[in-house]
Amino acid sequence: MLMDNKSIFNLTVCLIGVAILLIHVTDLILKKNKRKDELALIVFLSFTAIHFATYSIFTFIKVNHTSDALIMGF
Repeated sequence: MLMDNKSIFNLTVCLIGVAILLIHVTDLILKKNKRKDELALIVFLSFTAIHFATYSIFTFIKVNHTSDALIMGF
């Protein structure tokens, strides 16, 4: 089954979002002098990156595997 334009767009946005967030997280982790609030920012950006990745995996499964049991299990 081929993916429609909306699914391809959603996956592309999610992958670009994950890449940008991981760049920021890596930059903050490698920074030598951290402020206290930057740890909360690292946690937030990491959570958002995981959310984007999970959504893109779900979209891929939903489009390519139409089994309701697989979607419900995920």
